[in-house]
Amino acid sequence: MIALRFFVLFFVGLMAFPAMAQDKGNIYSRLNFHRSQLNYDSAIYYNNALIAACASDSNNTGHITAIFQKANTLTLFNKYSEAFQLVLTTQNEFCGEKATDVTCDACNYIYRKLGEFMVLMQDYRQGMRYLEMTCNKEDLPQYYYEKALFYCYLNQPDSALSITAKCIATQQQKGNANKLISAYNNHGIIARRLEQYNEAIEAFSNAIQTIDSTGTAKNLRPIVMGNLGSCYNAVGNQKQAYECLLIDAEGSMKARAFLSYINAVVNMAEIEIEQQQYDVAMQRLSALLENNRIDTLLKQYNTMQINAQKLAILELLMEGNKLRGNETQYEYYSKQWISLNKQESELKMQAHQALVEEYSANALRQVTQQMETEKQLMEQQMMVMEKEEEKKQLSNWLLISGLAFSTLLLLFLFWRYRAVQTKKSIIKEAELSLAKKEQEILELKVKEEARSVQTLSLELMAKKDVSKSLLGKLHELENVSKVDLKKMGMFIQNELDLKSTRAQLQHEMGELNVAFYSELKVRYPELTETDLKLAAMIVMNMSNKEIAISKSITPESVKIAKNRLKKKMGLAGNNDLHTHLSELL
Repeated sequence: MIALRFFVLFFVGLMAFPAMAQDKGNIYSRLNFHRSQLNYDSAIYYNNALIAACASDSNNTGHITAIFQKANTLTLFNKYSEAFQLVLTTQNEFCGEKATDVTCDACNYIYRKLGEFMVLMQDYRQGMRYLEMTCNKEDLPQYYYEKALFYCYLNQPDSALSITAKCIATQQQKGNANKLISAYNNHGIIARRLEQYNEAIEAFSNAIQTIDSTGTAKNLRPIVMGNLGSCYNAVGNQKQAYECLLIDAEGSMKARAFLSYINAVVNMAEIEIEQQQYDVAMQRLSALLENNRIDTLLKQYNTMQINAQKLAILELLMEGNKLRGNETQYEYYSKQWISLNKQESELKMQAHQALVEEYSANALRQVTQQMETEKQLMEQQMMVMEKEEEKKQLSNWLLISGLAFSTLLLLFLFWRYRAVQTKKSIIKEAELSLAKKEQEILELKVKEEARSVQTLSLELMAKKDVSKSLLGKLHELENVSKVDLKKMGMFIQNELDLKSTRAQLQHEMGELNVAFYSELKVRYPELTETDLKLAAMIVMNMSNKEIAISKSITPESVKIAKNRLKKKMGLAGNNDLHTHLSELL
């Protein structure tokens, strides 16, 4: 029955596809509808239809955006590995060096999504590197905010506050009210996260004052008021906090900003519990959990974001019931909290593992591609060597041919010269024996022979010049000695040996168990990528000389690097590093 329904859905969609391809807005509306209904199959179908409709986009902007929407859909349904692979493929195909001024905004979505995945993997520095690849980032308040978040993850609070303060100064100078309001709000959120509540209160107050004075971004006013209220609550000003949160709850519900609404309700309940208004707080919080109302409100968010809100609500319900002495309700909500917290932990572990596996697989694909590239490069070098060898053989043949031609030419000229000299001697002897009557004829013949000799001399001189020029050029070809050719051959062979060693090393490192790297990172989080590569070489039982060759350093440097690795891992000097690392396999 299920297969029949899917076939009917596919057939109807296939019949309607030509019309839908002409109406991207209609496809996008259907996609959002099915995402809101948490209908995975239909959402993916219309995602693919949107990608197909945008594939003919001449500048690829719509195509990249459609792929980004599919990544969001996969993330919504907790398919992190597929989403991560899709985004990585898109980045390699369209962004990076291939990006144009037109596709910059679309590629920014891709890089920010990669940054989100790096947060789940807790690889914050790589996430910041992806964030730095975005275009026109200096004019985007969201860029400063996300970079500040990465500084928070890296425990660099001063840098976090400095970057959002820089954004405020930039937008004040440019005079853009909307971006200035966002900059104030983002700075306040970062300051609140770092528990610097007075600075956060000042930032949120400036944002509200800018909204009221300019009349722009009024839809943000309730959200900013909620942020301000949470800070007042943190510093103990519960009255003013409750007033701000009440404005947030009412305004966010009207604006359908449901996440802000739930945060406001939770903060209000927290204040009511502190003021011993237990019944009001319990009723307010229970209403969010009844009939899965929170799931309905946050249906556009993924499971982890919804569970985080549920956990906060359950914690307050546990606290409120414990304070008012209702042990039954306390136990009831405690069991829900334990079950949900376990589910949340497992979901995070699964997402983290899926992303790490996909990231490792992508790294392996890149290594394989690099090896293929190097193989092609080696083949090209072999072709060049073959052509050089052919060129050398041709040069040798030309040299030998030139020498033979020169020798034959000299022999011919010498024979011709001897023949002329012999003929002249015979003529002279004949002239002496002739009578005086033939004197005039003999003189004419002598003159004629003289002119012939002169012509032959000039011809001989010209041919000698040509021969010298040809010999000079042939000598230039002889400048490449056999010793130099042998050195050149040894150099190319060494290059081939080095490339082969590196290719084999990368192949063996790629085959190491992913668990080995994961265990190293968990036990010794301070290890760098260079340390991890050295550990992989040690566990493969490579000698110091082999490691030195692959890293282009000396064996003494390898020993120093091993001692440094031992210190980072807390091993004594008599402990064997290879034995210790082998236990992690």
